[in-house]
Amino acid sequence: MDSNLDPVRLDSLLDLPSHSFATDPTRPGTLYAGSFPGTVYKSIDGGSSWTRIASEFTFETVTSLLVDPESPFTLIAGTSGAGLFRSLDRGESWAAINEGLPNGNVFALAIVPQDRQHLYAGVVGGLFRSTNGGLSWSDTGLPIRARSGGGDVAVSSSNPSTIYASSVLGGFFRSRDGGEDWITLSEPQYPSGSISPIKAIAIDPINPDLIYVKGEEMTEFTNQSTVVKAGNPFSKARGLHPLRSIPLFAQRCSLAR
Repeated sequence: MDSNLDPVRLDSLLDLPSHSFATDPTRPGTLYAGSFPGTVYKSIDGGSSWTRIASEFTFETVTSLLVDPESPFTLIAGTSGAGLFRSLDRGESWAAINEGLPNGNVFALAIVPQDRQHLYAGVVGGLFRSTNGGLSWSDTGLPIRARSGGGDVAVSSSNPSTIYASSVLGGFFRSRDGGEDWITLSEPQYPSGSISPIKAIAIDPINPDLIYVKGEEMTEFTNQSTVVKAGNPFSKARGLHPLRSIPLFAQRCSLAR
């Protein structure tokens, strides 16, 4: 990682605060941003300018956005109270897809790269799975301590059955069977020794054993063993700037090839 890179703010031209971002994998300069209240913006020039494409999610925050990696016409938006919405026309129109969800408080979304009908949604109360593109959802076996919400979920690019999930109340978890069974992984800690809540997870697209998590600062974690041994395998990521004062739902992170 280049330690000389400085972050560039992409949302300075938005007329509302941004809370979530997504990129079109087939068009690197095409970005989407979710905001409050209930608005999605689109940029086709890498963030230099933005156009409002949706403002129909009542007064909820658009907490998470997902673009189908194989069919970028398909977008999914998660909200802080109205649940999930799907667009099949790059955001021109939207329809609710909430069957099976216990509530409308969505905080994270992930798609299985090898099977884009297979989705995960983190909601207050658990991690839910869909195998039909979001038309219906069922609960996974995520541990109770991770069901408070506000964390993140990520799927390994090399193994679609390997999932990572976290909670802002503390807890970093991995499943190797699509969410049926979970183990607790080691967690980043404050200097005092207390656990730092994990608000965002990103898996390196080249090396899926390298995972970045966002607590109070960005951290890198090399997960090469089947069961993480005791201790603290986290280290502060070199060249990454601390992200300390960003609102809860804006603390997602992603990595590009």
